[in-house]
Amino acid sequence: MDTFVVFFFLFGVYRDLHNQGAPFDPGKARDWLPVDVYVGGPEHSTMHLLYFRFWAMVMQELGLCTAEDPVEQLICQGIVNGPDGRKMGKRWGNVVPPARMVERYGADATRTFVMFAGPPDRDIQWSDEQADGCSRFLLRVWRLAWTHRAAADARHEGDFAGEALRVRRAAHRTLAQVTTDIERHSFNTAIARCMELVNLLTPIEPSDDPALATAMTEAVRLLCFMLAPFAPHLADEIGGQYGFAGSLQAERWPQHDPALVVAERATYGVQVNGRVRAQVELAADADEAAVRAAAEADDNVQAHLDGKSIHKVIFVRRRLINFVAR
Repeated sequence: MDTFVVFFFLFGVYRDLHNQGAPFDPGKARDWLPVDVYVGGPEHSTMHLLYFRFWAMVMQELGLCTAEDPVEQLICQGIVNGPDGRKMGKRWGNVVPPARMVERYGADATRTFVMFAGPPDRDIQWSDEQADGCSRFLLRVWRLAWTHRAAADARHEGDFAGEALRVRRAAHRTLAQVTTDIERHSFNTAIARCMELVNLLTPIEPSDDPALATAMTEAVRLLCFMLAPFAPHLADEIGGQYGFAGSLQAERWPQHDPALVVAERATYGVQVNGRVRAQVELAADADEAAVRAAAEADDNVQAHLDGKSIHKVIFVRRRLINFVAR
């Protein structure tokens, strides 16, 4: 009673701690129920989750809550293995104190490494070397922002082309991907995409071209948002240099521009009777007629169609075109 009942009452009591006449006010609890995500180790699938759901059903029958299932999504977190390969635990003496890592690399790098080490539902192997790699990555982000800080107020109202357009496309494409990754709790891939964006932006030097300066400013600002869940202190510090008055945690999450996310080019596999005979690259918005014309113009495709009659054409936009010939 002192463990399970108290623990599983908490998700209702938390909203109404000082209620002396009832376990909690059902109206107040309803604001936050059901809980969006429950995170726990695999051992929680019996004791914790079993009783959690049982007490939710009891409270539903008592009229204290309306949801039979107290949470909408379960994430069974993986196990962190120590440097010796065994599950971290006091009995093995292989626990890595977080304070030591924070002192050496900083809180942001430590957090980023834990999120980057693997999917939340997979076991991870602790590695000081990988933590050091995340620290170096965040330093690169800082240097990138510092290099372009003089153009933080840059504004360009006209069209974007060339390098400026490439930067904007990369930034918005990364934002769209990171947003999706975070929503599905794939934090390691979200960080990896940020790393790819930094790799693309780093070689670009500060420019007097207002279009490129504006594009780089926008890219750095979006990068701050994307890193804020993992490296909030660094993101807020850079954000302050790029026009944000307070913490990014209080800002609305940015939206990507769909027009910038659409690929400019698409590569089609050209098949003859189901076997790939060539590849052709065209504008992403090319229609079937244009793709067919380009495919039929290929020498290898012509050779495999020679003397045959095309009975059917299978077209999958931005992926393939298949000639069924006899």
